[in-house]
Parts: sequence; structure tokens; C-alpha cells
Amino acid sequence: MLNPKVLAIGLLALSLGACSPEKQAEKSSKKQEVQQKETPKKQAEKIPFKELYAGWRSLQISAKKYESEKNCTPEITLADDYKGPGIGLPLAAELEAKFIKGDMNADGQEDAALNVPYLQCDGGNALRYASISLFFVSQPDGSYRIVEDPKALEKLADILKIKALRSGEVDIECFYHRDEATMGYAPDSSLVKTLSFQDLI
Repeated sequence: MLNPKVLAIGLLALSLGACSPEKQAEKSSKKQEVQQKETPKKQAEKIPFKELYAGWRSLQISAKKYESEKNCTPEITLADDYKGPGIGLPLAAELEAKFIKGDMNADGQEDAALNVPYLQCDGGNALRYASISLFFVSQPDGSYRIVEDPKALEKLADILKIKALRSGEVDIECFYHRDEATMGYAPDSSLVKTLSFQDLI
């Protein structure tokens, strides 16, 4: 039969060993490994606006609305027998830093907007200031609806770009209409107009 004093000393030694610097370092190391494994999952939960744009772009190219980057060259698009579109769209990676973010529809989820410049496949520069206005609008189920050039923007003259998103509002930079020059504005000066999110989408 074990002596109770010997048993008590043995248990004390075991508990002290568990609290030793070596054991604590081992526990800390395991905790860091678990945290590192969890971190990529948290990062993956970020809204993939870049991927949403890439998917939208692929659909536009499949529908022959825009040309693929492979075929968006003067040699192809200026050929006599070419019947495809003469403009393309940049890759998602080229626009990644240009997403404008904000909770546009005030639902607690992040929305985004993007000014997508046209790529003129014939090598010209007539479209160098032209762009598509894309809005990535969160839905109740957590998905996103992509709205392209809303009709409300047609009321504005020569849209330059989306400037900012705020709760319920969007700031759009555009040129004045020429008839507004009679009101004291220079005919080609720009201004920022604030549009209601409800009017846009």
C-alpha cells in the first residue's frame, strides 16, 4: 500500500512539472498553432469583391459584350473579318485597390462601388476617361447583387467616377450640362452630385 505522504509528494511534483517554464512554453506554442489555423478562416470571411468582379467580368465576356484580354489587340479587333466587341475590361487584380467601400444600404453589411475603365482594343484613346459604374449591393441572404450603370446615372452629364459611399447616399463626380453654363457654371467644369441609394438601385 502506498504511503499517503509519498503519494502527496508525487502529486505535488507532477503539478509543479505541469507549471514548469517548459510545459508553459509547450502550451503557448500549441495555442499559437491553433490561432494560426483559425486566422486564415477569419480572413477568408472578408467580402470577396475582387472575386465578385472577376465573375461578373467573365459573364460579360461570355455574352460577347466585351472582349477577352487575349483578343483585345489591334491585330485582332482591326482585322477585316473581326465581328466582336472593340472594347475590353481590366482584370480584377488591376482594380483590387480601387474598390470604394461603405454600408450603402444601411443593413450592417459592407457594400462597394467600382469605376471600371474600358480597354480600347484598337489601341486608340477616345475612351480614356470613360468607365462603367458598378455597385456591389448586399442582400438579406448575405449574397451580393451587382448593379451596372443604374438608370439614375443617365440624368447626369458625362460621369467621371463614383467618389464615395455613405449610408443611403452615393457621391458621383460628373461634368455640368452645357445648358447649366448659362447659370454661371463653366460648361466643362466638374462637380460632385449626391444621389440617394434608393434612386440608384
